[in-house]
Amino acid sequence: MKPIFTLLGLASLLASCTQPLHPELLSDHRHVPQQDVTVEIEKAVGAEGVTASIHFLTVGGFAIEVNGERILTPPFYSNPPLLRNLPFVSIHDNPDEVDKYFPNELKDRNATLDRRIKAIFVGHAHYDHLMDVPYLLEEYLKDATLFGSETAISIVSRKLGMSCSEFQSRGKIVEANTWHTVSDTLKAYAIPSSHAPHIAGHVFQGGTYDCSDTGRIRTAADWRKGQPYAYLFDFQAGGETVFRLYYQDTANDEDMGLIPKDILADRAVDVAIIVMAGSSNAKRHPAALIENVDASFYLVGHWEDFFGRSKDARFPNVSLGTDDLEFYHLLTKKLPDTQGGPRWVLPMPGDSVTVIAQ
Repeated sequence: MKPIFTLLGLASLLASCTQPLHPELLSDHRHVPQQDVTVEIEKAVGAEGVTASIHFLTVGGFAIEVNGERILTPPFYSNPPLLRNLPFVSIHDNPDEVDKYFPNELKDRNATLDRRIKAIFVGHAHYDHLMDVPYLLEEYLKDATLFGSETAISIVSRKLGMSCSEFQSRGKIVEANTWHTVSDTLKAYAIPSSHAPHIAGHVFQGGTYDCSDTGRIRTAADWRKGQPYAYLFDFQAGGETVFRLYYQDTANDEDMGLIPKDILADRAVDVAIIVMAGSSNAKRHPAALIENVDASFYLVGHWEDFFGRSKDARFPNVSLGTDDLEFYHLLTKKLPDTQGGPRWVLPMPGDSVTVIAQ
């Protein structure tokens, strides 16, 4: 137990020293636009005429809409302080913060039936990805189905006072290396991934649950990581994929989170959402991922500090232990601009990126 307290003490000290995005990033308005942007992509075989709206909410949360099909990856608004990660200290969501920051246009009551969020996909079950999901499902997204690992489904079902079997109509356990049907116009492929170490080679809140576990989810340690997944989303029309999007919610080592070659041979990726947080601690991230995915365009998510709310919610500090300048220089090298414009952007929380496939 003593090493854990030591690591958390060190992490607390570092957290007090988190910094805003480096001035070099903030001055680069092509890649860090600090406003809603529209981009056109050219290397989108079969996607001509398709428009995708990608709204960055916060942390790993994105609202993605293609051809009227809406899905969500979990945002995180509760933001308990880092000291809530200490052993035996309870940690919980903050519904008032979710009410305040979750966009009104995404709530069921403000959307027509055909434009309601149909699915929520979570990559791993740490609390900064999953904590606000039970409240969102109960309060605002009553038509949405949650897709995730057995650990994630076990946690959310318990937070809702159910067993996995009672929750199965709204909670689907994904299978690795398998396509999952969301609707007639959307399917998702679950790719086994890994989680970058937090500090000193250690991943906090590790471990898994299965659906036979019934214990209370009370402390940060109870929000176990589970098996991480990345996802490949195929938006379809007339039985054909018209837009392909890759999503991850944690930095991973070079041999994880990769799209199988046979799937890539079938169709290229239009947009990829990649993670900056923890990138310095993962082997060849995101270089190996970029070499594999080779998307037409990239968005950088999960880059900001989530231990407490920043004084300026629009310009939060960088995630603990993340070298944003190193990440920036790697992206500018691996993804040089084209004549048509930049190949990647880092959005601010609340900003939207509209992608038009020519």
